[in-house]
Amino acid sequence: MKDVIIKTKSIPAQPRSKNYPTGASVVRSSSGNTTIIPGSSGDSVDIVKEIDIKSLTDKNVLSSLRTLLEIRSRIIATDNTETELSEENTLSSLRALEEIDKSIKSVLQTVEKTYLNKTNPDSAQRVITFLEGLTSDGFVEANSGLIVRSSKKTTSLSNALIEDSNKDSISHDLIEEEENAENLSTSLLEVTTTGGTIGSLDNVGPQADTALIGSLLAKGSESWAPIAPVQSGLTDYEHMLIPVFHTIRQQWIFIPADRFGEVVPPVSSGFPYVLPLTLL
Repeated sequence: MKDVIIKTKSIPAQPRSKNYPTGASVVRSSSGNTTIIPGSSGDSVDIVKEIDIKSLTDKNVLSSLRTLLEIRSRIIATDNTETELSEENTLSSLRALEEIDKSIKSVLQTVEKTYLNKTNPDSAQRVITFLEGLTSDGFVEANSGLIVRSSKKTTSLSNALIEDSNKDSISHDLIEEEENAENLSTSLLEVTTTGGTIGSLDNVGPQADTALIGSLLAKGSESWAPIAPVQSGLTDYEHMLIPVFHTIRQQWIFIPADRFGEVVPPVSSGFPYVLPLTLL
């Protein structure tokens, strides 16, 4: 039977022999010499296991499973909505990505409320000033009026028309003029719209909107005015009157239709049309 050589052994917390100090280690070398290594403390090491409820102190150590449990207990998972974020815990990788995603969305919402969108339709609640100019390839709409200023003295084009589709009139008063007229240039604005009436134009009399059917719009010295047809109620050819413009008198007059030869007879309700002819 072979001899068993003990190279190292530990002294228990309460050794039976007084020759060995408490907590010391005895090491035997190959030559047979014995070395006693004193321990740092006479107390034994207490291991805190996974399910132990002991308090953690400097006199005990955690087992490997308990160590993993303590680490995992301080990790805030994705589905953990109760634990508050603090300096004593950490986020899992998925929870960290989720928190980062929330922060990015919050920043994007702030940016969307603060800055104008370059690709989608957007609006602003305050006045926007373009210091170096503004260019538009499409339609520009000014609902409450338009102020045009120029640093150079230019000749104003009066009676510029601005049409508001929400009203029944076209007015040039929407172009505001300031005291310093030399720095203001007014341009003619052309707007295509389906609203408004011909009588609301500056150079057309308001009677044009209420004129009889068949009236002729004639240009006068200051504005255009309607000339109503003669509703005589007669149906015979000899009693028809036709309005013509007298170039010498510069006004419209009515002459019998038989002076112009054969014309289309009128309808039974009277002569509803006007014929613009000129006397030389």
